[in-house]
Amino acid sequence: HGQDVAEKALSELSAESVQADLSVEELCQGYAAAHFEKTSNILHAGSMAATIWLTVYAFTLVLFGFGNPKLFLYIPPLYYLPAWLGHFVFQKDIPAVFTYGTT
Repeated sequence: HGQDVAEKALSELSAESVQADLSVEELCQGYAAAHFEKTSNILHAGSMAATIWLTVYAFTLVLFGFGNPKLFLYIPPLYYLPAWLGHFVFQKDIPAVFTYGTT
């Protein structure tokens, strides 16, 4: 059921249909339609939590002079790679960032 709804919603979307003035409710509906598989959602949540942790950790270390600023280079892959794995492997679709960019 969830995948059918998501496929319908995603088939109606195009890069031109994404509007800058969408309400939060509309954005959430689109996000929910594109994230229908449980394992993929777990990967998304885990990568978000790990990214927040690493950001705080790296900032704290750098702030007090104990860390290397290069730690910040690990943040984008830590966030995106598990999420993309969820899309490609478990949902069998393409992440929206490849269609719409990061806007």
